[in-house]
Amino acid sequence: MANIQRAILSWYDQNKRDLPWRTSKNPYFIWISEVVLQQTRVEQGAPFYYRLITAFPTVEALAHADEQEVLLAWKGLGYYSRARNLHKAARQIMKEYNGVFPTQYTELIKLPGIGAYTAAAISSISYNEPVAAVDGNIIRIVSRLLDISDPVESATTARVIKDYANEILSTDRPGDFNQALMDLGSLICTPKSPVCTECPLMEFCMARTSQSQHLRPVKKPKKKAINRYLLFRLSINKREILMVKQQKGSIWENLYLFPFIEYHSEVEFLDNLSRESAVLIGHSVHVLSHQRLNYAVCMSFEKQSEDEGNWITLEAVHDLPTPILVPRILTRIENQLAPLF
Repeated sequence: MANIQRAILSWYDQNKRDLPWRTSKNPYFIWISEVVLQQTRVEQGAPFYYRLITAFPTVEALAHADEQEVLLAWKGLGYYSRARNLHKAARQIMKEYNGVFPTQYTELIKLPGIGAYTAAAISSISYNEPVAAVDGNIIRIVSRLLDISDPVESATTARVIKDYANEILSTDRPGDFNQALMDLGSLICTPKSPVCTECPLMEFCMARTSQSQHLRPVKKPKKKAINRYLLFRLSINKREILMVKQQKGSIWENLYLFPFIEYHSEVEFLDNLSRESAVLIGHSVHVLSHQRLNYAVCMSFEKQSEDEGNWITLEAVHDLPTPILVPRILTRIENQLAPLF
């Protein structure tokens, strides 16, 4: 194990990525970066990291912010539950820890939105606690090192990977070691085209020996995305657009969206769309991680009551916390809307 540790840390010292959150051991900044990078590539996440720490430079500032402020700062990143959990966790830190960030993995994992990986990343990087941060990169690397042929989602395989990751972890530099494996997975041991000849762990890799590295990790087939059918109705009155704040339980909880009708089937959706007289956008598709949104956008000429939503100027819509679908729709129909504004 010592040979693996030396190899990976030596490689890291020469090749580590220059990332903005690596200039500090501040657990708050590490936390923000790790949450931003969930489901997000580094190059996409970096601007949002700067935006968030500028808007909320401390855990106290984040805790005292209104949820809508947090959602607005997060706007464009998607998966808004991450932003809500950031906000909840910050308030919990203020309430239960007097604003002092927990220092141990066992305490960090109790916070909303902080799972095993994020807790390990924070505790190892900020506090030098020897806990392996097992993310997708580490799962891929270990599955190749051990040439694991079973699906990595199974409980048994997940335990094998976690145990091995902790076994090879450097107890002297656990934070650097975790980050080294993250960089190795991003730069060398990539999902589709691993650069095995440049890998510092080449001589330890069983999958490379058996030429099965392109077959690892083994994953269970993905579940098919659920189809949904939404007809958005765009209501405009006195140069303002009707926006509706989505309720608890919606995937867009507390975000603003155009009023819409949801249909149970494609047949029903297309049948109703064919009867519309002012179609701005025909049948289109917006893909989320687990949902496939079939949608269309029509002008609504029905008079809306005051309690159906909020009338917002077009400029102010861009300052609302909205799903990414809203600005995409507005961009597609801006020429058609121009005469109304």
